[in-house]
Amino acid sequence: MDSMFPRQYECEAVDELVPSPSTRRIHFPQSASDGLFSSVLLKVAPASGKSWIGAFQSGGYGPMGVNGVFTTPNPDVFCVSVDGRGYLLHASTPATWSEVAAFPILDVRQIPRLGLIVFSDFTDLVTYGDSGIRWKNRLGADGLKIEEVSDAEIRGSWWNPASQTRDAFVVDARSGNLLSGARWKM
Repeated sequence: MDSMFPRQYECEAVDELVPSPSTRRIHFPQSASDGLFSSVLLKVAPASGKSWIGAFQSGGYGPMGVNGVFTTPNPDVFCVSVDGRGYLLHASTPATWSEVAAFPILDVRQIPRLGLIVFSDFTDLVTYGDSGIRWKNRLGADGLKIEEVSDAEIRGSWWNPASQTRDAFVVDARSGNLLSGARWKM
């Protein structure tokens, strides 16, 4: 787990779901309760409240999808990404969760000075602040890649099937507005 943002919980990987009266088990999503598709198990200990173990279903994109646990601008919220499928969870109230609005997650970047976490998939950039989505921007047709992130800008490129080239873009990190470069036009 990274420590880019302050957090009010501890989180550690565990090897198996061991039933315990003091630690509840939660499956994400809940329809995955048979555990057949869960590929990551985490024990979460919030600063206030009881510990719990989460079983997180894979996104199915293997090593191409992001795998990791990330702090977010909200000190009670963390992100789990499993083979490209992302979950945003409140450590103290695990029933309060949502899927990241990018799928599959191919890159994650954090901009602590702006209080943003940035996700990319094949076509979009999505940023979250301390209270949810800040902005979402569809930029490319395919193969979107973040190449550089600063407090001011997000630079990257995407594959343009019409020209058979990579088109560059620069996006304002605060607003998501396209500052320069091309956007896919369908």
